[in-house]
Amino acid sequence: MNQEAPKPCLVVDDEPLAREVLEEYIKRIPTLSLVASCKNAIEALPILQKKRVDILFCDIKMPEISGLELIRFLDKRPAIILTTAFSEYAVEGFEVGVTDYLVKPIRFERFLKAVGRAIGNESATNTTVETATPAEPFLFFKSGSEFAKVEVTSIRYIEAYGNYVKIHTGKHPLIVHEKMSVIEEILKPYPFSRVHKSYIIPINGIKKMINNEVKLEGGVTIPIGSFYKKELLGHLTRT
Repeated sequence: MNQEAPKPCLVVDDEPLAREVLEEYIKRIPTLSLVASCKNAIEALPILQKKRVDILFCDIKMPEISGLELIRFLDKRPAIILTTAFSEYAVEGFEVGVTDYLVKPIRFERFLKAVGRAIGNESATNTTVETATPAEPFLFFKSGSEFAKVEVTSIRYIEAYGNYVKIHTGKHPLIVHEKMSVIEEILKPYPFSRVHKSYIIPINGIKKMINNEVKLEGGVTIPIGSFYKKELLGHLTRT
């Protein structure tokens, strides 16, 4: 029985780190192949005209020609997955017939769902997750106008910082404009625990717990909020 050829994909985004995220995700899935990665619509148009592209990952806000304008140029359209930080464009995107809409920073699990929809089988990529996930899992966080790659195992703790959070990795802390509740949700697949309204810590980084404090690797002391203590104890008794 012949195995179906991988679906050729094209990435179009003016942000280098955003392209890198999508390129890495595509490489993880054996049923996909990357045709090209373009920084604007002008680069992408001749590729779309000359080469087979089954799935187009396209940013919306790009210089000169937007992603939506690029889509409207196409007589024959592949399955289109919009990738953008601006969720207000979702309705307009679906009006031009896109398959799905991913809001940055894009999580791999959400990427898989979009690909499943694009190829008409939302469960088709499920078996690739464990075999394709690298030994050192990583996430991308938006910091300013860029996306920073952070290995999950490098996170020492996360601290609330006004309307931002600080992700401490042992280097300079990464400042991310996001709520603690959102970061907590992103980290759910990994061994982290919220121990205070202002702190999230890795379970494996705990050296000792004394009264209402935890001592972490590197000599950092983090307070434990009374609301979170029971959940933390539950984590510790399961590890």
